Amino acid sequence: MKMNRILFLLLAFLLCMGAWSQNPYGIYPVPHSTQQSGLTASVTETVNIIAEDGIDQYTIDRATQILEEHGKSAQEGGSILRLCVDASLAIPGKYDCHNISIKRQEGSELAEIVIVGENTDATFYGLASLEQILDAYANNIVCGEIQDYADVKNRGIIEGYYGVPYSAEVSQDLFRFMARYKMNMYMYGAKSDPYHSQKWADPYPTSITSDQKRLGYLSQKMLKDITATAHQCKVNFIWAIHPGSAFTNASNTTVVSKIMTKFQNMYKLGVRQFGLCVDDVSIPTDETIQQLNADRITELQTLIDQQWNKDGVAPEDTVKPLNVVPQLYNFSQSNETNRQKFYAALAGTPAKVDIYITGTKTWSVPNSSDLQKGKNYLGREVSWWWNYPCNDQDVTKLFPMDTYTNFVIHRRIDDGSQLEPNLQNAQTILINPMQQGEISKIALFSVGNYTWNNAAFDNMASWEAALPAVVGQEHAAALRLLAPYLSYYDSSAFSALSSRFKTALGKGNAPTEEMLSEVQGILEACANLHTLETSERESDKLFYNDVKPWLLKLEVMAQEILKLSELVVSTNDDAKWENSVKEQNYVSGLATDNRFAYDILTGMGSSIRLSTQYPEPAAEAMTPFLEWFSKNSLGKDYFTNLIPESPDFIGSREDMNGSATLTTSDQAYIRLSQPIVMNSGDYVGISLPRAVRMDDCVVADTLWEHYEFFCSANGKQWVEMKPDNLLPLEHIKYVVLVNPSSEARFLKLSNSEFKLVLPQKVKPISATTPPYTYYSGHTEKYMIDGDYTTWTCINRNQQADDAYTIRLRKNIPIHDVRICMGTENGDYMTAGLVQISTNGT
Repeated sequence: MKMNRILFLLLAFLLCMGAWSQNPYGIYPVPHSTQQSGLTASVTETVNIIAEDGIDQYTIDRATQILEEHGKSAQEGGSILRLCVDASLAIPGKYDCHNISIKRQEGSELAEIVIVGENTDATFYGLASLEQILDAYANNIVCGEIQDYADVKNRGIIEGYYGVPYSAEVSQDLFRFMARYKMNMYMYGAKSDPYHSQKWADPYPTSITSDQKRLGYLSQKMLKDITATAHQCKVNFIWAIHPGSAFTNASNTTVVSKIMTKFQNMYKLGVRQFGLCVDDVSIPTDETIQQLNADRITELQTLIDQQWNKDGVAPEDTVKPLNVVPQLYNFSQSNETNRQKFYAALAGTPAKVDIYITGTKTWSVPNSSDLQKGKNYLGREVSWWWNYPCNDQDVTKLFPMDTYTNFVIHRRIDDGSQLEPNLQNAQTILINPMQQGEISKIALFSVGNYTWNNAAFDNMASWEAALPAVVGQEHAAALRLLAPYLSYYDSSAFSALSSRFKTALGKGNAPTEEMLSEVQGILEACANLHTLETSERESDKLFYNDVKPWLLKLEVMAQEILKLSELVVSTNDDAKWENSVKEQNYVSGLATDNRFAYDILTGMGSSIRLSTQYPEPAAEAMTPFLEWFSKNSLGKDYFTNLIPESPDFIGSREDMNGSATLTTSDQAYIRLSQPIVMNSGDYVGISLPRAVRMDDCVVADTLWEHYEFFCSANGKQWVEMKPDNLLPLEHIKYVVLVNPSSEARFLKLSNSEFKLVLPQKVKPISATTPPYTYYSGHTEKYMIDGDYTTWTCINRNQQADDAYTIRLRKNIPIHDVRICMGTENGDYMTAGLVQISTNGT
C-alpha cells in the first residue's frame, strides 16, 4: 500500500507539471505556463467589461472588439470580463507580464474572466489569448489560469527592404495581425520611399496619383490612418528617416534641424516614435566624423525630449526613445580596431537610444554571442535588425516555408542556423520581411512565437499553426500543399516524383499516377486559394494580391504537365506532333509571360528605379521538369514508331475465323481461313494500333457490288468510303466491310481484293550538310538517327543557300516533313525552303 501511495503521488505530481508546461488552449505565442481545471464556464451573449484604474481606452476598445467579433456585446449582466493593472506582476528581464484567470462566478456557471497586466499594454496582450480561447471554445470555455510574459521586449517588423513599400492597407492589416499575436513594434524605413530617403527633408504629399499608390507612395492622410491603426493595435509605429551621408557631413550644419522639422511634421500625422537610418552609406573611419555621428544622435534625442517629453505632457503625447540603424551594423563590415572606435563613440549617446545591428553578417540569425559582442562594444544591450525573410536580393522568390526550411533555402542565411532556446541580451528583434507583406505573415507568426517564448518554440508546430492564422482554416490545407511549390526551392517535394516519372516515360510507359495525382492536387489547391480574391475578409484579398503572380504561374505549369501527359498517350500522330511543337514554344515563353509580371523598385535616394519582374515558383524541380517534359512528350521512339505494326482482325461475330496480316511492303489485309457467312449487318475489318495517314486502299470491283466500306479514326464516328473517295479521313484506325443486304452472303477474300497500303518507313542512307567543321562532334549522322533529342550543328552561323540533304533508299510517297530545330542563343531560323525530289535535281 505504501508503494502504491508513492506511485500515486508521483503520478499526480507529473500530471500537474504537465498541465502547467503544455499549451492546452492552443494559444500562440505559446504561453509560459497554463493550467486547466477541467470545469467549463459559460460566456453569455452579454459580457460586463469592468476596467479598473490604469486601463486605457485602447485596451477597453480591444476587449469590446473581441467580444463583438464573437457575437457578444459589452454590457452589464451575464459573464464578466475584468481588466486590471498590477505593477507587482513585473518580472526582471521579462516583459508584458500578465495573468489570466477563467473561473465560474460564485454560485453560477457563468464565466468570470480576469486579465491582470503589469501595465495596460500587458493587459492588452492578455486579450490576445482570450481572443484565441473564444475562437476555440465559443460559448463554453475551459476554466484555468495562464501566467505569461515575453522574453524579448520589442517584437515585430522593420520595413527596411529595397522595393515597393507596403500599401497603407497592408501595413494596417499587419498591425492587426501583430495585435492578435502579441507583437508590439513596427519601424518604417522603406528604402524605396522617396520621402524616407531621397526627399527625406520634404513633407509627405497631401495627395498621390493611382500610379504612385501602386508603387507604395503614401499621402499624409494615409499616414494618419496608419498611425491611428497602430495606436489601436498597440504597435509602436516608428517612422524612420534616412538622410544618407548628409548626417555626417561636417559642413552641413542644418541636417539635425531639418530632421527635427520632418519629425514635427510626422508627429502631426500621429507618429510617436522616430528612427534614424544611416545604413548602407560609407562607414566613417575618422574618429572626428565618428564622434560627430554620435553627437548628432545625442542632439536629436535631446531635441525630441525638449519638444515632446517635458513634465506634464500626457503619456499618449510623449515620444519614445530614438531608434538608430548606424552605418556600421554588421561586424564584418569593418576590422576590429575601427569597430571599437565606432561603437565607443556611439556608447556616449543616451542610454535609452536603441542601436541596431544585424550580427556578424548582414543575414545573421539572432544569437547570444553577437548580442553579447554588441553589448560589450556599446556598454548596453543592442537591438537586432533581422533580415528575414527578406527577398530584396531575391525578388523573384518567396519564402513561405517553416523557419528552418527557410534558413536552408534562403541562400544568404547560414544553413545550420538555429534559434536559441535561451537567447540572452535581446531587448528588440525586428524582422525585415519580404516585399510581399501578407505572405511574410507566415514567417512573422513564428518569429512572434519565438520572441515571446524562446524555450517553447517548436518549428514545425509553429508553421502548422501559422497557416490557418494567415489564411483561415478553410484555406490552410491548400496553402500547406502549395507552400513548397510557391517557393523557388521545391526540390524536396517534387524531385523524387519527377525522377520516377522520367524513368517510366523512358521505358515507354504512360505517365505515373502519383505524378498526375500530385499535379491534380496542386490545381485543386490553386483553385482554393483563388477564392481568396473575392473573400469578404480584407486580409484574404490582400494575401491573394501578394501571391497572385506566383499562384497563376504555378497553376499554368501544373496545367501544362497534365496537357503533356495527355499528349504522351495520344494516338493521333499528326496532332501529337503539332501539339508538341506548340507546347514547347508555350513552355519556353512562361519565364517572361506578362500575365505573371509585377513591378518592383530598387535602390534608395536618387537611385530609385522601377523594373518589371517575373515570379519563379517551383523553379528548382518543377520548372526544369516541365521544360524537359515539353521536349520529350513525344517519346524517344516517336519517329521510328509512326508506322503501326501488328494489325488486328475485327468481326461482328466471335465465330468469324480471320486474321490480319502486315506484309513487308507495309500492306495490311484480311486473311480468312475459309469462306464465312455474312448475315445482314455483319462486318469484318482491320484495326490498327493507332490512327495513321494511309497511302492507299485497294478494294476489288466485285466487292463494291455487294458490300459497303466504312472507316473511323476512333471507333465511334464512322465515314463511308466510296470508289471516288477511298480515304475520306486524314487519319484512319479502323476499316470495315459491311453486308448491307437483308440477305446473307458468303465472303471469300484473297490478299489482293481488300488491303490497306500503309505509309512506308523512311530508310535514309546518307545525309549531307554545308561544307564546314562540326560543332563539338555534332556530325551529319545525327540528322538521320531517328532521335529528335540529338542534333547536327556546323561551327558557324547559317548562310544563304545552305542546304541540308537526306537521301532515301528508294522513292516513296512523302506526306509530311517534320524538322526539329533548336538554338542555344535564341536565334531561330525564321524562313526556309523544304524541297522533295525523286532524282536529286
